[in-house]
This record gives sequence, structure tokens and C-alpha cells, in this order.
Amino acid sequence: MPDHSLDLSRAVPVGVVLASFISFAIVGNILVILAVVCNRHLRTPTNYFITNLAMADLLLGTTVLPVSATLEVILVRPS
Repeated sequence: MPDHSLDLSRAVPVGVVLASFISFAIVGNILVILAVVCNRHLRTPTNYFITNLAMADLLLGTTVLPVSATLEVILVRPS
């Protein structure tokens, strides 16, 4: 019968690292969007494409990455 216990000595550091990556992705993309929205000189067609990319990345960081990180922490394999 397989052992389904969670190894906290590996799961906690992995979870902290992944949570920090997700947090930086979310905050960074919000800052990019706010920079283009708030600064009139940054409203160029090129920066609109960058804003569009930041919005897509923000959606990824808020919807997909937390689920993936949770599965990664739960399914950490002992070495």
C-alpha cells in the first residue's frame, strides 16, 4: 500500500518558493498595467501590446498558477 503522507520538510520550502513566484508575477503585471494606464506618454501601440501581454499573464498568475503550485506541493516526491 503506497504511503500518501505529506513530507512537510520538502513541501513547505517548495510552497514558499512557488508562492513567491506567483506573488511577484501578479504584482509585477499589475505594475506594468498601471504604468501604461496612469502615464499618458506610455500610451503607444507598442505599450498596448505589452499591456495586453501583462493582462494575459495576470490571468495566468491568478487562475492557473495557484492550482499548479498546489498540485506541485501536494505531489512532492521524496528523493
